[in-house]
Amino acid sequence: MFFWILSSSLSISVVFAEGGGVPPGMPPEPIIDLAIPNTTETSMTIRWTVRQLYQNPGEEFFYTIIYRNETLSPVESTTLTADTHPSIVPPVGTAGQVQTTTIPGLTPGQRYRVWVYVHSSIDGVSNYSYGASATLPGGNGDGGSSSSQLESQPPDSVPGTGMGGIKPRSATFSGRAFPGGSVELLVKNTASTEYAELLDTRVAVAADGTFNVSASPLLGKEYFFALKAKDKDGHETGLVAFPADFTALQEFSKTDIFFPPTLGFDDSAVSRKTDVVATGYASPESSVFIQLNGKDETTIQARKDGKYSYTIPADKLPGGVSRVRVKQKDAMGVESSFSRIQEVRVSDLILPEADFNSDNRINIIDWSIFLASWGSDDPEEQRRADLNKDGTVSIGDFGIFLGVIVEDAR
Repeated sequence: MFFWILSSSLSISVVFAEGGGVPPGMPPEPIIDLAIPNTTETSMTIRWTVRQLYQNPGEEFFYTIIYRNETLSPVESTTLTADTHPSIVPPVGTAGQVQTTTIPGLTPGQRYRVWVYVHSSIDGVSNYSYGASATLPGGNGDGGSSSSQLESQPPDSVPGTGMGGIKPRSATFSGRAFPGGSVELLVKNTASTEYAELLDTRVAVAADGTFNVSASPLLGKEYFFALKAKDKDGHETGLVAFPADFTALQEFSKTDIFFPPTLGFDDSAVSRKTDVVATGYASPESSVFIQLNGKDETTIQARKDGKYSYTIPADKLPGGVSRVRVKQKDAMGVESSFSRIQEVRVSDLILPEADFNSDNRINIIDWSIFLASWGSDDPEEQRRADLNKDGTVSIGDFGIFLGVIVEDAR
């Protein structure tokens, strides 16, 4: 279902997905209508209905069934998955499908409670499950009784809680990044071409620069994990990647990850005889090595909050594009890899930022690019057109561009 909402100044499209469900990036919808329609002295048959599940590229869904003997004290829980009990745990069905399975090997006359959870290989586990209970015939039990109710709190043995049951497959990563920033964990499997975000795997970096992030539960397959760090000014590192084969592993851990510093410039295009200020974040009070056009430029020390800044003199910047990268070393002598190369362009133009296609001229092509950026709804594109850098795109920027293009044409 699709609607357009229009006004004289605003156009908003609103999409409603057929069949309900939750958008990608959220935990999958739980099953509904869980019931126990049939019991024997040693088994119970459970039945449930599948809800709408949004599926990302490369994403897979699977069930965890948990049952508990509530007659015993203390109670005993058992966890069933498609890996451990493929004859009992079925594949996840389609929206609206009614699925059944039978759990064997139970004790006559005992009371059992059962839960069914939906897992996503990307977005985690459903937030809750309907629980159903029944007392089996035979033994000293009355038999024949069953009930179901929505469980807002999971049983102790739900994978991912770290309490009881079969321990889920997990991957954990820790190390050092930038105080006040964040680290995000991404994942893809061997069939995927792009990394996908995982729910609840973007973590804040502590004041001392340390971080810890994990993903669970995971399927028994091969994965490629990647982490990227962002400082509090919004500069990002490249990806740091690790393969992990969960066909043979239950747990994967990578410690002592040491991100290279972030790097950015106040201006990525400057006129000749203009100094360039390079800024970024490193681990607190580490030594930051700056390399300019393949040659070591200088070493400076990051502040306690990890921030560093260095002014590259204009006389060290030849015309055209210069390439800068950085790395860091801590007080113990541990050294990071180099950062991604960042480029700064030195131009003979009065306002190099107006040379949108970087051909060292300002002409009708740049005019077209400027107009497209000026009228764009994309904040990043609008920033390109903010020539006076006052945070807004206005007639003032329009006037600056007209003045520059006229001057350059002389």
